[in-house]
Amino acid sequence: MIAQGQNLQRKRLLRIAFISGTVLFATGLVVVVEYFAPKPWSDVVAIVLGVIGLVIAACQWLWPLPSDSPPPPSHVELPAPTKQVETGTLVVYTGPDLRGRSISIYNDFISPLNIVLASPACSASNVLERVINGRSEFNAIFHDLASGKYTAYMYDGLYIKHAPVTVHPGKTTEIDWR
Repeated sequence: MIAQGQNLQRKRLLRIAFISGTVLFATGLVVVVEYFAPKPWSDVVAIVLGVIGLVIAACQWLWPLPSDSPPPPSHVELPAPTKQVETGTLVVYTGPDLRGRSISIYNDFISPLNIVLASPACSASNVLERVINGRSEFNAIFHDLASGKYTAYMYDGLYIKHAPVTVHPGKTTEIDWR
């Protein structure tokens, strides 16, 4: 660690010496041009100072020096959650005419007029045909929903179906749209 600090100090001194030498050279060049060149010499000075700026910028780009601040940690440990989030399941039963349609759920209770202004849906599921006890049922299932208030929503052409629902932890909540 000490050797690395000394190496950085050496690089800084070399950079300062190089920049100082470049500035002194440019100053000497300006004095020589002023003494030997015919007037106006301002064009020459502008070119010289532009070249000096490019040289200094190239030095900073080619030999950058790291800051003295310590590097960011490679792994940030987050505090353990203080509250266990419990989840539940939502099942939306539909008729066969809605097979393949998508049902979205939104956080909180939202009216159909405000759905457009609401934040994006927190989850979506398609209505699938499932055979349960030898009988075909059409439903959309939402697993592992955090307990809370939701609005189930489906836009079917000109008709909008929606239902406010509360999901309880460890329970299955049902909506019947048959």
